[in-house]
Amino acid sequence: MMNQINRILNKIREGGLRSDSGSRASESDLPVDHQLTFNRDANERWTYKNGQIFVNNEDIEELVREEQNNVRFQVGVSEALSEYKTQLSKKKFRDFGKFCLKVDTIQGTILSNMRRIFDEKTRGVRMNLNEGNCLLNNVNIRAFIAMYKIHPTLKAYKFLRNLKSKLALILVNKGGSAHFDRLAKIVKDLYNEVDGALQQTPIDGLFLAAGSGHNVV
Repeated sequence: MMNQINRILNKIREGGLRSDSGSRASESDLPVDHQLTFNRDANERWTYKNGQIFVNNEDIEELVREEQNNVRFQVGVSEALSEYKTQLSKKKFRDFGKFCLKVDTIQGTILSNMRRIFDEKTRGVRMNLNEGNCLLNNVNIRAFIAMYKIHPTLKAYKFLRNLKSKLALILVNKGGSAHFDRLAKIVKDLYNEVDGALQQTPIDGLFLAAGSGHNVV
């Protein structure tokens, strides 16, 4: 189960479930949305109340905002919401459409958070085409490869490895650019060229493994 939800549950158990009043109505006396619960396990109880979704009486939208940089939490919540949606679909209650809209809204927020986290992790990777030359962070990759083949220093070798990693990030982020389809072949070719250049031993005499050595297909 999600570590962050475990932390939340422990906090709730220590302080007791919050209540807005001194007395609580029985479940049977409450509107139907108060009765739509999903006990995901013994310590994780999901409820839908007055158009909002809660996990152990904690507003899940607030938790998603508070943990917006926690990848495991975001993924875990999305999975739990999907399971909750499946469970409630079996009950066919009148406001199921509104419930689905709320789930979609929260999962949309999670998707935006995940995209932002990914963009932040790959920030600084810029690919430009300039007069037939391909520049990565303003570095002419093919020119640098040619220079390395003439003078393969250890420093240049490490720099090429860094370029290779950045090219790999661009390949992974397939949805990150509207022009990815156009750039895909160029990036793959450059990746293979860099990988091939890294097979040459630096003149410093210290050889560092360049990776798997397999071309991108």
